[in-house]
Amino acid sequence: MVTIKDIAKAAGVSQGTVSNVLNGCGNVSSEKIRQVMEVSESLGYVPNERAKMLRKGHANLLAVLLPNLQSNQYIDFYLSFKAYAESHGYTVRQYIPRQDSAEAEEAVMQEARADMVMGMAVFSGCLNRTDCNPYENVNGARSVKTLFVERRPRFEASYAGFDYEKAGAEMAGKVLENHYVNICLLTGSLQHSHEADFSRGYMKTLEGSNCTVTAIQTDEYRRFQNVLQGFDSQTCQALFASNFHFAETARNILHTFFDGQPPVIYTISS
Repeated sequence: MVTIKDIAKAAGVSQGTVSNVLNGCGNVSSEKIRQVMEVSESLGYVPNERAKMLRKGHANLLAVLLPNLQSNQYIDFYLSFKAYAESHGYTVRQYIPRQDSAEAEEAVMQEARADMVMGMAVFSGCLNRTDCNPYENVNGARSVKTLFVERRPRFEASYAGFDYEKAGAEMAGKVLENHYVNICLLTGSLQHSHEADFSRGYMKTLEGSNCTVTAIQTDEYRRFQNVLQGFDSQTCQALFASNFHFAETARNILHTFFDGQPPVIYTISS
């Protein structure tokens, strides 16, 4: 394989000059640029793209770290992010931890760093376990620009999300509007900021009412089991889910395992 050293020797210039010419930087005369390029071509030099990325500090690549690709909100986000980024000349790669743990998330984060991504959009599952940014300078690695999505971190960081407390309050308004007395609230773990905000807005709106709320917390892996165990089909008039995927799960369970008139299902959807 032809190296910078080979080119420098054949062209009669320093290795630094060759490096500057090949990387388009530094103050090099037009004569030396022509000389280096001609020698490079004659020797069959092929640039090492990964080495170029390492010298530059990043690839023209963006990462999206998602909990899974089964939930509509994650699919919608990924497709929208990808379409917008690609229209601006970027490539997008998805990273999904193999399990819901800080260790699995750190592993895919390190994989993204190794791919020299320029920035990450992250749905983090471990922000509730730390007060410092786990994505910044891990093990001495370079810092990657990170945008936290949906789940707000405790530390100062770039964040994009909806007003989930307002959404919860408006959903609870449907309870009062329809005079429901027995209802079920289905959310993810309240350790995640958006789920906690949704639940807080919902319950605060119902304070002082005569509603009985059965609250079920679940996740992607235990949603069927938790809904089956926690749902009371005899008394529940309406079920409120914090996301569309949980609502679909509840609907499928109700139609499969319970007889009679199913409760009305409300959810947030894209």
